[in-house]
Amino acid sequence: MRSKTTRSSVLIIAVVCLMVLLSSGGIYTIYLTHTIRSDAQIINKLGIIRGSLQRLVKLEAQGTARDDIIGEIDSRIQEFNENKIVVYDDDHEIDQALDNLSLSWLQLKQMIYAYRSNPSEDIRQAIIDKSEEVWEKSNSMVLISQIVSERKLINYQISNAFFAMNLVLGLLIILLIKKYVKDKLEHLVNRDEMTNVYNRRHFNEYLKLEISKSQRYAKPLSLIMYDIDYFKRVNDRLGHDVGDYVLLELTNLVGANIRKSDLLFRIGGEEFAILIPESIDVAFES
Repeated sequence: MRSKTTRSSVLIIAVVCLMVLLSSGGIYTIYLTHTIRSDAQIINKLGIIRGSLQRLVKLEAQGTARDDIIGEIDSRIQEFNENKIVVYDDDHEIDQALDNLSLSWLQLKQMIYAYRSNPSEDIRQAIIDKSEEVWEKSNSMVLISQIVSERKLINYQISNAFFAMNLVLGLLIILLIKKYVKDKLEHLVNRDEMTNVYNRRHFNEYLKLEISKSQRYAKPLSLIMYDIDYFKRVNDRLGHDVGDYVLLELTNLVGANIRKSDLLFRIGGEEFAILIPESIDVAFES
């Protein structure tokens, strides 16, 4: 009984653990899917900033003021700073790169305004140098975003593999539970609840089967049927608890002295039967 209770507890714990693993794994996979989509948006926006910087500096150096491009770059950077574009980066690498880019862009913008007021060659060269710096920082931010995204992609693949492994484990647990339930039902149907030996129902089925096998293969078959004398007196005088104890002790005694191939049945209150395949010489003392 203890082993069955232990097996049942283990299965319950396994199912609970599996549900927790599947739930957490599924939530984490959904989270990674969402963040990877966000990374794609980040890389796209940074690409726009990088391209706009190149176009702006070229036009400003030629004397063509393009406040619309400045406004577009400001808008893109502001989207990051105001978290309109959500950045999922546990190490804050992208945030640090964004701070550097924002500062360099602010300096470049001030140079462009200064060049418009005083289009000297020194300022023009400074704008070109600073634009290279801003471009490098924007490009660095793109690369950092790609690296962060690749890490998440690896985690996503691991998460999917882990989820698939849990599904396989879940199927195995389901099969174990199915077998356990089947064994449990068969035990309840075929076993006597008190003595745990086979009951009358199983005796009737198994007796027919063994008789059929004995006739088909010309093998001997013996059957012993016995009961406990004066068992009613035990119950009446000493109580049913003592009567149950007597039944259990007798069952254990008989069970310990028959072959593994022999089957012991309780076919009535104090009535028992022993089915002995392939044996004809049976000695029994009352």
